[in-house]
Amino acid sequence: MQYSYSLEKDKILRETRGFGFENIISAIGNGNLVAIEKHSNNEKYSHQNILYVRMSDGIYTVPSVINGEEIFFKTAYRSRVATKRFNS
Repeated sequence: MQYSYSLEKDKILRETRGFGFENIISAIGNGNLVAIEKHSNNEKYSHQNILYVRMSDGIYTVPSVINGEEIFFKTAYRSRVATKRFNS
């Protein structure tokens, strides 16, 4: 699997949330991909999937576009709802 993302978005995540897409890639590489699901708002984001990735402080939601062997990360954020869902 090949991962790609916007360098500008990665910089924003690092500055505002304290992590970047490389942290997500590392967690996936370490076997912490919990689930992949279609985006819940199928009308607006029918082309997107949600990756749920376990990090040290919870489950992160990573909206992504999967195209063959490439996954393009749109953004990422820690989700209390996903953390509760996948840790119970």
